Amino acid sequence: MAFIAAALLASCSDDKDYSGDFGQIKVPDTRQLEQTVSADDTQSARGVTFTTEGAWTSTIAETRAEAPAWISISPDRGDAAGSYTLKITLEPNTSGASRTATIVITCGTSKIEITVTQEGADDPIESTPANRIMRIDSRQQTIRNSGDSDPERWTSTSRFTYDDAGRLTCYEWDDTPENSADAMDEVLRISYPDAKTLKLSAETTESPEKGSYTVTLDDAGRAVAARSDNGPERWTFAYDGNGCCKECTYSGDEYHYYPRTVCRWTGNDLTGLDIYQGKEVDFSYEFEYHADRPNTPALCNLDLNALLFDVCPDIEDADFFMGSVLSGIGRLGNRSAHLTNTNPDESVFSVESLPDGSFISFRVLNEQIEWKQVGGRVTEAIWIQEVECFQEKDGKETVIPERGYTEIETHQIFY
Repeated sequence: MAFIAAALLASCSDDKDYSGDFGQIKVPDTRQLEQTVSADDTQSARGVTFTTEGAWTSTIAETRAEAPAWISISPDRGDAAGSYTLKITLEPNTSGASRTATIVITCGTSKIEITVTQEGADDPIESTPANRIMRIDSRQQTIRNSGDSDPERWTSTSRFTYDDAGRLTCYEWDDTPENSADAMDEVLRISYPDAKTLKLSAETTESPEKGSYTVTLDDAGRAVAARSDNGPERWTFAYDGNGCCKECTYSGDEYHYYPRTVCRWTGNDLTGLDIYQGKEVDFSYEFEYHADRPNTPALCNLDLNALLFDVCPDIEDADFFMGSVLSGIGRLGNRSAHLTNTNPDESVFSVESLPDGSFISFRVLNEQIEWKQVGGRVTEAIWIQEVECFQEKDGKETVIPERGYTEIETHQIFY
């Protein structure tokens, strides 16, 4: 909180005159014109009092070229002659280096300069790069066509921790207290034993067992193989000449039906996944993108297409989402150049069989993902889909309007 610092006058025992006459500006105590404060001070220890013979203006310049954002004054101008006291407000200096700004007060052809130096911190805090995601707050609500007055709600927070090299070391997903008793917490820890290896450790409050995985990297830092340290599961990843993942394979689980995924790229975007069962394609996903929404690593260190919507190379229905994790942290080759408008959920799914042999099913009618960006950085993603309910029997469908619903999922991204 800033405050107006009263001008400190010379003590009674000091008979020296510290006043200064600068033409159209008079300063009763010139010792105010040079001030030094500690790193955590958010206001100057002394205000600056002066008298002008007319209107005046001010500027603030730093010893470096850029305009200083850490210091401000109030008032910053005067419309008439009179006596004024400046309030000087500062941001804490979390770096180890001192910094200096010069405040220039101008009245007509006269001016005074006020120098403020803020010392460096004894225990400096490393600044966070502007593109580094630190937290994602998510909320989802389901609004049913039946007109529920209290839509189903779900919220969570994801937190990210990095080492000194800027590498992700921990990804934690937490349900917030407002959720139901079956809330689940998940933690993924990542370590870097050497330039060719990643170690992943996954745990959840739903299970006492930890999943431990070893990932092998190529010379470009891309994952080429991964294995479970606790079981027989194995993944492999192959890349084309442009550095895009073209194929994922999986083995080790005899009950897994989809051991291979082939990736289709159009330009610089992943536009499709072909999911194989044996030697044949069982089904495919098609992805669309916002041509005016770039997905730039320099502005957003994590791939949100992968982390939020699973739009990335991956194996279908594996117990661990290896592709989403590796894509999210930039270890699965190039990311798509644009932000997705597609969430690869099933478009039609059955949930209930009835005694008469019919099925109650749901079908996605409309889906869209909106992205908000500020200066190129993603600040919010909103996914909306409308779902229709229908009953199917003997090849005939009957829509049940009151059982349809709309899902809205919002993610706010903080850096």
